[in-house]
Amino acid sequence: MPPAPLSVPRPVPRAPGSLPPPRPSSPHIRELTPGAASVRHPSTPPPLPVDELPRSERPTPVQTPRPDSMPPPLPVDGPGSVRRPIPTQPPRPASMPPPLPRATAPSSPRGSVAPPRPASASQPGRETLPTLQNPGTTSTRPPPLPDHPLPRVASLQAPRPWSGDEDMDDDITLVGQMSEDIKALRLGYRKVKPEAVDARGAAPDIEIVNEQELDALLVEELLDDAPHAGGALIALEACGETDVGRRREVNEDAILLLPASQSFAVADGMGGHSAGEVASRVALEVISKALRNGQFEGEPHVLWPRKGDELARSVEAANREVYRRSTLNLDLQGMGTTLTALRFSLERQRVYIAHVGDSPCFRLRGTEIVQLTRDHTMANLIGATGPLGARLSRAVGVESSVEVDLGVDVPEPGDHYLLCSDGLTKMLKPPEIAAAFATERDLRKIVRALIDRANERGGKDNIAIIVVRIARAPGATGRKPDR
Repeated sequence: MPPAPLSVPRPVPRAPGSLPPPRPSSPHIRELTPGAASVRHPSTPPPLPVDELPRSERPTPVQTPRPDSMPPPLPVDGPGSVRRPIPTQPPRPASMPPPLPRATAPSSPRGSVAPPRPASASQPGRETLPTLQNPGTTSTRPPPLPDHPLPRVASLQAPRPWSGDEDMDDDITLVGQMSEDIKALRLGYRKVKPEAVDARGAAPDIEIVNEQELDALLVEELLDDAPHAGGALIALEACGETDVGRRREVNEDAILLLPASQSFAVADGMGGHSAGEVASRVALEVISKALRNGQFEGEPHVLWPRKGDELARSVEAANREVYRRSTLNLDLQGMGTTLTALRFSLERQRVYIAHVGDSPCFRLRGTEIVQLTRDHTMANLIGATGPLGARLSRAVGVESSVEVDLGVDVPEPGDHYLLCSDGLTKMLKPPEIAAAFATERDLRKIVRALIDRANERGGKDNIAIIVVRIARAPGATGRKPDR
């Protein structure tokens, strides 16, 4: 006989919000105790979920009481509701052009290099580095640097020597780099020969070529280069001084006064650290030794006057010594100097001018000032402009040999010859220089006045000045120089 089915009492309806009555005890249901597992008879149906219970039988949720200080919540919708305003752009002025449409950049294959973006108007000249992009990305992060150093672009300009004032690059004396064909354009006194002579005839050792480059004064010197027995025709008075200027820490200019040899020179050194000071000092020491001892290195140039040739050869010897020292000392590498020297012949009433660089020689005669030398710059050599044009085309000690310019002039009583470095000519124009001679007779005061005026204008560079005044020699009244 099968067992009788269990009877389950139906739930008794209860008032809303009341608790259900306790269930009757059953042998198949036992009370839960802490730590005990619940056991239900297999035939007992599971309890209904809360969502499926009648609304009246669902438990009322317990709410936390709202503090009195908290305002009541606003309704989400309906009357009195508040919605977050949608941000709007300010109105565009009528003068402003409409915005450009956005262009979608085409995607590039994975790992490819995106093309550089053009410079924007707000940032002219700015380049955007190429970026590695995946399809659909817009990253602007630059690519990582390679392990090896990037190559440098070779500069077409000469290496800049060290200077204590790096903010005055325009005032630093530099030598431009030149190819061999441009160097061949530099013509010193050994490459320039007298081309013709006057009616008195030509010496047998003079080469006669084109007449358009005639230098009659040099030819006359060659025809009669013997010392005159009649005594001196002119007398000399000289004064010189150097000054560091207002912006330099080291004075790299140097001067040489040899009244006994009737010789004077100015040198403007250049190079790293104190190398410019060494170059100018060494060059003048070599010239001074040669003139005082009467010993001149090198082969004489028979087509030039003896005193002029000896002066030029002493400059060539100075070049070799400065260059030799620069090769023996790493701190002196690249040093050099400009050099302009005068050597007077009192008996012949002549002055010989040897010149390398841009330290000029002026002659003041009355109210007229004339530059007797031509600056050896890239502008005068090949017509270069800008910073390259201001660089020197030659200097003493930079190369193993140097081309020396040699000139000759006929001084007259009352003339003044001015040797100076470019530290003076950068600050004062030639008419301003001549004005200092118009109101003063004392040479020391003239030299000091020129230095003071250059410093008042800024004194950007060292200043070196030598002034030589020409007077008639005693007992030479009525005599005229050989013409």
